[in-house]
Amino acid sequence: MLKWLLLLLLYTNFFTTLFALEVTLQGAKENFSEYSTLHVRDANPFLCQEITNDFEVVTKIVCAFSQEPSKETVYKADVKLAKHWMIVGYKEKLPLIKHKKSVEKSINFPFTLTSDMLPYVGGLDIKGNPVHIKRVKDVSDYIKIKKYYKEKKYDLCLNLIDEVMSEYPDSLFRGELLFYKIRVFAKLKNYDDLIATSKEYLKEYSSDEHVPEVLALTAQAYSKIGLSTDADYFFDRLFSEHKNSKYTQWGYIYMGNMLEEAGSSSKAVGFYEKALNETNDIEVAVTAAYALAKYKLNHSKVKDGATYVMKIIKAKPDFFMQDLKTSLDMMNGFAQEEDYVTAAAIAKAIVDASSPELDQYEELLKNVGIWLAKTDQKQEALDALNRYLQTYKYGMYEEDVQAAKDSLFFESEDENLTTRLKKYNELIDIYGDDTIGERAVYEKAKLLLHNKMYGDILAMKDSLVSLEKEKYPDVEDIINQSVKGLMELSLKNKKCQEVLNLSNEYNISLSDRWDDGIYECAMKGGDFVLSKKIVAKHLNAKNLDARKKWLFRYINVDFATGNYSDVIEASKELITLIEEDKNSQYNEVYRILFDAYQRVE
Repeated sequence: MLKWLLLLLLYTNFFTTLFALEVTLQGAKENFSEYSTLHVRDANPFLCQEITNDFEVVTKIVCAFSQEPSKETVYKADVKLAKHWMIVGYKEKLPLIKHKKSVEKSINFPFTLTSDMLPYVGGLDIKGNPVHIKRVKDVSDYIKIKKYYKEKKYDLCLNLIDEVMSEYPDSLFRGELLFYKIRVFAKLKNYDDLIATSKEYLKEYSSDEHVPEVLALTAQAYSKIGLSTDADYFFDRLFSEHKNSKYTQWGYIYMGNMLEEAGSSSKAVGFYEKALNETNDIEVAVTAAYALAKYKLNHSKVKDGATYVMKIIKAKPDFFMQDLKTSLDMMNGFAQEEDYVTAAAIAKAIVDASSPELDQYEELLKNVGIWLAKTDQKQEALDALNRYLQTYKYGMYEEDVQAAKDSLFFESEDENLTTRLKKYNELIDIYGDDTIGERAVYEKAKLLLHNKMYGDILAMKDSLVSLEKEKYPDVEDIINQSVKGLMELSLKNKKCQEVLNLSNEYNISLSDRWDDGIYECAMKGGDFVLSKKIVAKHLNAKNLDARKKWLFRYINVDFATGNYSDVIEASKELITLIEEDKNSQYNEVYRILFDAYQRVE
């Protein structure tokens, strides 16, 4: 509840102009406490009286006027009349009015000194004068300018700066507007306008916090248009007046660029290294490292150049997108020097910072995998190659990528047999039906064949047979060679049954030089069909001794199979061939012929 105090003010001035009843309510503060004033005015004097309750608290105030309205009760009180009454409403302490007597010769303004509040004068400009902002559109436009610049919308940014400076020539933000104009000109490489604007800025705002950056950009602009003497002046100012500014470190890079373009590359390197070694700013560091990487690569110091590239990859890999053409040239340079790790690192950085809409994206993705496939980073290469195959199912480089993937783990030939077999087995276990696993099966079979481990090859026959024939057309030949090799070993070791089993299973024919062994194993195993098949190959041998041997064997096969008629005919032929040799090793033919005659009676 507000407390109410009635103040009686008697007007001594006479107003000739009569006016109707006027009631005005106003609010204010005194010593941080709110109070209200109610003014009641009328052309004719009237009276007002407060009504209190039993606790002497004013509950209402009644005012009476000289003219009696119809249907209204007029309160009659013994008070003085006045034309203006002011009623003050407050919560706790009566404002403005003090109960103690003041000195007669003084002005008594209400004043409160609060010890826990700091003095406040509002915003100040750079000269220390209070700032009174009457219009705020230049403020909102300035914020929009900063937004455009951050979003790299430089044309929009420049247009808005010109509009604001034209509409508000005395804007509080004029210095900032000039500064952003210089920045935009630098981004647009409009060096002439940059220089003109910087002159105006440096003249009017020589103590502004942005001066180091303006000096650096001005020096760079002069260097770009070929005025090295003017550039040196601003570089000297920057380096001497702002030693601890990060824009001095930028200045080192700009100075290095100017020297390098002028043919003083060795001097430029010193400034790049100075910027890199002194800065704590990532952007400065990667820019300096980039310049050093280019220099080292161009001067055949590939290893040193790669070191700087890896610093960029670690700190800010998307930096390579800022100058894509130069980055691609650098990448290809490392590839030509057969530093595939560094070349792939640059390619991957660009891929990761871009999207398939980039013209070079597919080729870069291919390069990452193929280049890494030539290094020890096999798993990283496999990831990149698979990423390409997943992204471009029918891509331009699909065959090259697939070939690189299939060869990924199979290039090393300097490992011993045990190590290589172990590697192939691991690849088969890990990659299974993937093309890597299939290649491992194939390479393992070739390795086993080379080392005459024929039984191991035949043990994995099912895996070999399941390989794609178009991709691995010699799989059948590997199996056949393995069968022949195992049969030959079995013949040497007199493992006749194994020879017969292989012959029956694979229907394999060995060369003539193995016919002796096959014949003996066939006869020993009772495989007379095979025996006769082998013998029949040699019956017409031109060599007389060979013909005698095989004719005698033919007789033995026929006798064993009961084909006595053929035994008799063949025996007669053999006797004719050996009759003059009384000690012939085939004299047993006489006994066989005797037995044959006896069998046929």
